[in-house]
Amino acid sequence: MTAIAGSIALVTGANRGIGRAFVDELLLAGATKVYAGARDPNRAAIDDDNVEVVQLDVTDPPSVAAAAAHCADVSLLLNNAGYFANKRLVLTDDPDAARQEMEVNFWGALAMTRAFAPILGANGGGAIVNVLSVAGAVPAAFMGGYSTSKAATYSCWARWPRTRRPHGGHGCNGANHPGCTPRRPGTARTSTSQTAHGRDPADAAMSTWADLRQVVFASSDPDRDGGQARALLGLGRGFGDPELADHGLTDDTMAVGQATFLEIVSPTTAEHPIAGWLAKRNGAAGYLLSIQVADIDACLLQCAAEGVRVTLTHVVQGHTIAQLHPRDMGVAAELDGISIRGAWFWDSLDIDRRAEARVDDVLAVEIAVAEPGRMAARWAAVLGLEAVENEVALGARVLRFVAAGADRGGLTAVELHAGSAADDGVELELCNTRIRLVH
Repeated sequence: MTAIAGSIALVTGANRGIGRAFVDELLLAGATKVYAGARDPNRAAIDDDNVEVVQLDVTDPPSVAAAAAHCADVSLLLNNAGYFANKRLVLTDDPDAARQEMEVNFWGALAMTRAFAPILGANGGGAIVNVLSVAGAVPAAFMGGYSTSKAATYSCWARWPRTRRPHGGHGCNGANHPGCTPRRPGTARTSTSQTAHGRDPADAAMSTWADLRQVVFASSDPDRDGGQARALLGLGRGFGDPELADHGLTDDTMAVGQATFLEIVSPTTAEHPIAGWLAKRNGAAGYLLSIQVADIDACLLQCAAEGVRVTLTHVVQGHTIAQLHPRDMGVAAELDGISIRGAWFWDSLDIDRRAEARVDDVLAVEIAVAEPGRMAARWAAVLGLEAVENEVALGARVLRFVAAGADRGGLTAVELHAGSAADDGVELELCNTRIRLVH
C-alpha cells in the first residue's frame, strides 16, 4: 500500500466539500505536498505553503494534459471531482444531464488515470483512489445518471488490476463516506470505511449502532402545530432546515433536550405529494423518523437484501442520507450516515434549549403495522441490530411495533421523558399523534 506520509498528492475537485477536506487531511497525515485541482483556481483559496492550486477540468483533455505535465512528481491521485444533476434517467426534462454526469464522474476519472498512471510508474509506484458513492450500489429515482456513472467507475476500476502492471502502482474505489467532510463549520475530519461496493450483504450486516435523533410530523398548518408543541411541551423556538426548501417543504425543528428533536414539516404547494397525503389524515400526522447510523453502506446493502425500497439518497453537509419507503418500513425513515456518534447536523447552531422545558428526551416511538413481529425483524436487519418482543432498541431509545387498528397505521405515538414526576403518565396530542409523558 502507498503511505500518505511523504507522498505528493493531487486531489481533483478540491475547491470545496469533500475535496477540500481531503486536502486538509492529507496534510495532517504527512503528505509533503498537495496539488489542489479546480476548474476555477480563484474559487480554491487555500492558504498553505504545502498546497498548490492548479487549474484542472477533468472533462477537458488539454487541461488534463497540462496538469500531468505540471504535476509530474505525483505519487497519489484522488479522483474526487464529481457532478450530480439530480435528474431522472429516462423520464427526464434534461436528457443531457446523464451524459454530463458520465463525462465528469466516469470519463473524467478515466482521463486522469490514463494521464497519471505513467507518472506514478515513473515515480516508483503509487496509488489512485476514486471517490465513489453508495448510490452506485443502491440507485434512487433522481440519481439515475449519477448512480450509473458511479457504478460504471467502480466496475471499470475493479478490473484495473489486470491492466495496470506496465505502470506499477495500485488503484482502489472508495465510498463517499459520511465522515469524509467537515461535520461542522471550521473543522474537517476524514474517516475510512470498507466500501459498500463489492461487499456481500451477509458480510455487511452490522451498522454496530443506530440512534433515533428526530421525530418528524407533517402538517398543513405548521404555525398552529408548532405553536401547540411549544405550548404543550415548553420547547424553545424552532429553526428551519434550508435543505428542505429545495424539496418544496418548510420546517420547524425544536430541540428536546440535548440529543433529540421534534420537527414539523409542511408542503409549500398543494401539488406536493405530502399535501395529498395530509388530506387523507385530517391535515396532520406522524410522518418520519430520522435515525443516525454508524455505517450507512452496510444499512443500504441490507435494504437491498430485505427488499426495502430506497426512495432517495442525497448528500447533506457532506453526509450521505437515505430515505426508505414507508410501505416497506411501516413509516417513512431517514438513515443519516454521520459516523461519529453524538455528532449531528445542527451542532454548529445556537439552539434554544429551555431549561424549564416540560420534556428533555425522546424515549420511544410507536409504529402501527399489520405484522409487528415481522416489521421489527426487518428494521433490525436493516440496522444490524436485534429485535426483542416487537421492539428494536436504538441506543437509549426504542422503536415499538404494535398492531394497526382499522383507522390507520404508521407513527401513532411518541413517548417523551418528563422532567417532573407530576407529569408521569400524562397523555397529550400533537399532529393527531398521541404524546405520552414518562418520568
